[in-house]
Amino acid sequence: MGINELLFLLFIDLQSIYRKNISIDKLTFPQLIALYIIPFNGIEMSLLSKKIGVEISTLSRLINGLERKKLVNRIPDKKDKRIIRICLSSNSDVIKDRLEKQIDKIGDVIESKIKPSQKDNFNNVLSKLHWEIAKALLNNDVV
Repeated sequence: MGINELLFLLFIDLQSIYRKNISIDKLTFPQLIALYIIPFNGIEMSLLSKKIGVEISTLSRLINGLERKKLVNRIPDKKDKRIIRICLSSNSDVIKDRLEKQIDKIGDVIESKIKPSQKDNFNNVLSKLHWEIAKALLNNDVV
């Protein structure tokens, strides 16, 4: 099996695991992904759209739902009102903490299946994979 197939199967399996095991206060899975990605100092809407991999219009609907739940705020740029920054509200702290604990729990279960002698190598391979994917996205090498 080639890397192309393995990457796609890994994507499907990980998505399935996370969707089945993460559930918080009537938030959708895409909303939880957005909350996880948004840093404490906020992120521009266009960059968040790229990170999540959705169009701005789709992201706007997702952010509208998070705003209604008082978990994020839209803050227009002072110089250019077209630039919108999404910031976490203080209400999101509890949700993010619960989300991170659920993610950690999944990771702990997966990590427990790896032999201690293989953990460093496994971590290095995953880090390298993540780095290469992040670079490809940044450089628009991936369609």
